Amino acid sequence: MVNAIKNLYLKKFKPLLGSASFHILVSTASVALIFLISDFVFTRKFSQEDFGTWRQVMLIVGTGTTLVSLGIPEGYRYFISYDRANGHSHAKNLIISTFGIAILFQLFLMFGGMELIARGFNNPDLQYFVYALPVIFIIVSLSRAIRYLMINNSHTIALYRYSIFSIFLSVIVIAATWFMYDKLSKAQFWYWMSGFVSLVYLVLFLPYFFVYKNRNTSSIKFKFSLKPYLRIGFPVYIATFVGVLTLNIDKMIVGGFTDTVTFAVYAIGAIELPIVGMIGGSIAQKIFPQLVSFYKEEKIQNAKSLWLSTTLKSTHITYPIILLMMIFSKPLILILFTEKYIEAVPIFQTYLLVGLWRNTQYGSLIIASGKTKWTFYYSVMCLIFSALFSILLYYLFGVIGVAWGAFIATSFISILQLNHERLLGEWFRKLVLNKWVLAEIICIFITYILYNQFG
Repeated sequence: MVNAIKNLYLKKFKPLLGSASFHILVSTASVALIFLISDFVFTRKFSQEDFGTWRQVMLIVGTGTTLVSLGIPEGYRYFISYDRANGHSHAKNLIISTFGIAILFQLFLMFGGMELIARGFNNPDLQYFVYALPVIFIIVSLSRAIRYLMINNSHTIALYRYSIFSIFLSVIVIAATWFMYDKLSKAQFWYWMSGFVSLVYLVLFLPYFFVYKNRNTSSIKFKFSLKPYLRIGFPVYIATFVGVLTLNIDKMIVGGFTDTVTFAVYAIGAIELPIVGMIGGSIAQKIFPQLVSFYKEEKIQNAKSLWLSTTLKSTHITYPIILLMMIFSKPLILILFTEKYIEAVPIFQTYLLVGLWRNTQYGSLIIASGKTKWTFYYSVMCLIFSALFSILLYYLFGVIGVAWGAFIATSFISILQLNHERLLGEWFRKLVLNKWVLAEIICIFITYILYNQFG
């Protein structure tokens, strides 16, 4: 028995634990885990108003860093895969442009922008972040870009190690926050929380600056230019931002139409299941350089086959997780966030349905082909669709209607992208009609209906 377990570990689990996909997964999971732990602690210590402010800040960081980046990290991601010989030049362009954008962002916030954001969320406490947000933007943007670099250079073990260190360090800061919550003034407390967010992302990439050496240093003289990055990255940026806005428009509607306490409850429910998106996202990031290479060599069918096979593998992992979480959603919310947030259960269940589309990155082939403008067109359509349905369903059914709008919008854009890539039929046959996947989908929807009809 012992030998059988040992052989299973050596043949199956040890190669998996040492794979790049596992390292990327742990890296992605670490950030979500840190903020999940922080929510677990903060819901027990913070007032609902302060927790609502915390969740609004995280929403602003998630959408704001994407908004003001202008697609530079995405353009950097493409060129370090396409033009490996000029890695140093691409890095310099990235750093200069990021700091330049941060300065402009700071001026915007100082001269009325922060006040506008605070009014939009009906929360004057957001004014405390007027100087912190540009710093957080720099750190998050560089963290995202350096993550792309580590994956592209097959240095995923570094991602893994930095992520583990970030978790331990963040747990210490979260524990300190618990004890300092009642001892700091409001301004001091929110400065502290800004530092906490910065620390999480800073640890994930800063050490790489001191250990990474590019052996393929270009002999071409460096010349600052944003044009190639904007040409590739800006359409992706628009599409990404619109996509992020689409996924967060529900929270913006709730934040603008309700109060901070209602937003706190909705934010708990709309947390989505982190591990599902991490698995799909990690696998998609792992194969992206290979997809770009296939398109460069005009091996389009190879790219499609690779995407379908990896998506099916991801689906076999993510869908059973969604089903289990759907069944145990109520006790999960009670254990993690206490009875104060029990009203978040149906919202959480609806977001589990959104998780059905988190088994991969839909639109990967469009981006890999370099025809990124199409992702922009589809995303804008989805944003309009999402906003209209979310507002309409909010007035008809309340905040749960906003969550339904998010599910409809996510389904809409994913199907559009599959159709553009000429993958919709093959995806339906190989994934949806797979006997295990189909059974899991049916069970998930039956559980959702039974829960919401009979409690």
